[in-house]
Amino acid sequence: MKVSSGAAFFILAMSLCVANVARGELGFFPVTDGQPALARAAKSVFRLVAPAGKLIQIDKDKIPQLLEKLSAQKPLEIVLRIQLERCQNSTDAKCVLLDDVTMGTGFLVADGKRMRTAFHVLSDALKLHLYLTRREPLIERRGTGEVVVAEVKKVFLPVVVLDASSQVVFQADAQAVFSLKTPHQNLQVINEDYESKNWDDFIEVDLPRVLGAGLSIATQKPAKDGTVYGIGFPSQSTSRVQFNAPDADGNSQYLSKGKALDVQQVSERSGQEINAATREVYEKSVLLTDVDAMPGSSGGPYLNAAGEVVGLFTMNVTEDENAVTPQTLVTIGPTSARMAEVLDAK
Repeated sequence: MKVSSGAAFFILAMSLCVANVARGELGFFPVTDGQPALARAAKSVFRLVAPAGKLIQIDKDKIPQLLEKLSAQKPLEIVLRIQLERCQNSTDAKCVLLDDVTMGTGFLVADGKRMRTAFHVLSDALKLHLYLTRREPLIERRGTGEVVVAEVKKVFLPVVVLDASSQVVFQADAQAVFSLKTPHQNLQVINEDYESKNWDDFIEVDLPRVLGAGLSIATQKPAKDGTVYGIGFPSQSTSRVQFNAPDADGNSQYLSKGKALDVQQVSERSGQEINAATREVYEKSVLLTDVDAMPGSSGGPYLNAAGEVVGLFTMNVTEDENAVTPQTLVTIGPTSARMAEVLDAK
């Protein structure tokens, strides 16, 4: 979610109409309304704040004055402060930074040092890194064919991580660098016209320290109509109250609930045919659900009732999330199997 515009990144352009199909469950609920396994899982789900927007230049002699005005506690200002401090310590004649921020959701896996989120949450930050290095970063490619993972090392990533109580639990500093893994084609992010495909819109960041317990990964994709949960930090909507659905406040962690859909159900909800090539990819690599989400939910985990990760939310299929109805609600993201296929490529 970009703070300045409230718009979601990379929204799938699909015109939806109200069809005579089953209703999704709109609304966002306290995590405590879920089962104990979900409440435990929620402790491993965090809010991410990262730089976004356009690259701008400022004179280095203005940096001290700007730093004096910035808070050391407010996450949005911390992101700007990290960028300014990097500039201050560099030998560059001009300070180049991003002029906005984006907010999303991330969750821990494995040893609790690795965090997964949607690639689009960090894509602008990666653009900044590629610009600052003025060269191709240290990239290791593994895998073949359509399964190629890129491991990018020594990435400047000025991010802030907050827990469910809005406390900052991690913030990068001007010298901090990270390693990350993502589908290799996502590195086309340097092309302004590139949009990550929804089945590959994910990234894994290796953090400097453990932030909590890593979530367990489910081995199977949920069956059609199987219950699916989402945990994230959605922005406030303008429409959920129309359907007497509980809304998010734009600051807190929430639980949403729905079912796994098949391609035919999505076609019925959208009123559009899905071609054979897209159908094949969706059936293999994508989790389709009617779990409610808003900008800010991006990168959050889809979970089963045991609190195991079955996928990662990347987008709401509706062009305008505030125009969602119970009959048209469809959200989408890569399955756990797709993420494992890429991130564990040899």
